[in-house]
Amino acid sequence: MRLLKGLLLGAVILAIGCAVFKDLYALSSALEQRYHTPAKVTLNNGSHLRITFENVPAGMFDPESVATFAKAHYPRADSLEDITIAYAQVTRTGPVTVTRTDPPSTFLVRNLP
Repeated sequence: MRLLKGLLLGAVILAIGCAVFKDLYALSSALEQRYHTPAKVTLNNGSHLRITFENVPAGMFDPESVATFAKAHYPRADSLEDITIAYAQVTRTGPVTVTRTDPPSTFLVRNLP
């Protein structure tokens, strides 16, 4: 019986994880379609969403507009505390990757329209 409960719990956790991954992927695709550049989307502790644009000039997109767009297009936005928008310059040479980031902009979800 304990094994069955453990398996059931594992299946529930896996299903929730897959749903979150699907939502993050959909948001990443929506951002790429809207801003015409790939966006790396990560979620920390289920409530801190971070969107990073690589190799585009810092400030190319209004960070608050991006955060507002993300809030509107992320199905689990009601579970978020904040959305961070960051820009990173990434250079890859062989096995070496160098990443330079500018200070990110963080917005509390409750303050976004």
